[in-house]
Amino acid sequence: MLILTIGVILLTLFIFFIIGLLTFTMLVNKATPQIYYTPCDSMTMQSHKKTRGKRS
Repeated sequence: MLILTIGVILLTLFIFFIIGLLTFTMLVNKATPQIYYTPCDSMTMQSHKKTRGKRS
């Protein structure tokens, strides 16, 4: 009986861990594009402005 209860507890913890990981990865995937793309956009915008200034 003791082994069975430990097994059940471990199984539930494992399931909760998987659910937590999935939600965490989903949140990270939603958050990362905003973090990664904004600096790149600002950099490209600055470079474009610089090139435009040099051309004119």
